[in-house]
Amino acid sequence: MSADILKYLPPFLQVVTEFMEIAESENPEFDTLKSYKADVLNDQFLADATENGISRWETILGITPKGTDTLDDRRFRVLANLNKNLPYTYTTLVQQLINLCGENGYTVSVDNANYLVTVKIALSSKSMYDEVNKLLVKMIPANMLIDLDLLYNTWAKVKSYTWGHFKTTTWRDLKDEVIS
Repeated sequence: MSADILKYLPPFLQVVTEFMEIAESENPEFDTLKSYKADVLNDQFLADATENGISRWETILGITPKGTDTLDDRRFRVLANLNKNLPYTYTTLVQQLINLCGENGYTVSVDNANYLVTVKIALSSKSMYDEVNKLLVKMIPANMLIDLDLLYNTWAKVKSYTWGHFKTTTWRDLKDEVIS
């Protein structure tokens, strides 16, 4: 909705040509101001933050974005840094992974006898592999090993497709790429 500052003037000034022209020339400025106001409000919440808001969070947290990062990638990195609160328990780890990778975007298992934590992230989140690794390094106790990998496609996932469906796909793509 466009701003109309002419309606804020008294009725006898609304019909004066000079005031009508001034109002018409100032309306775009008020529209821009309204847009900035909405951006400032959105920047208060990480889920709605604009490019400027995410940039401010990155500065505060000392994060340097990669040149290929999308706004969602940058938001993920900020969220990962904000969510590294103590205590580090299995429940906290699971909650962090849900926040970062989604409900079905990961698997996690802990082998206490062998001091091993295995985490696999979905192929749809493979661009965040490094960030999940940083999170695990900070959360997992130093006496435990971290086995981080991707949830590659398995035969069970692709066996329902015909070979013709994948005729232009390499074996590596079949294993490594998200199949829709």
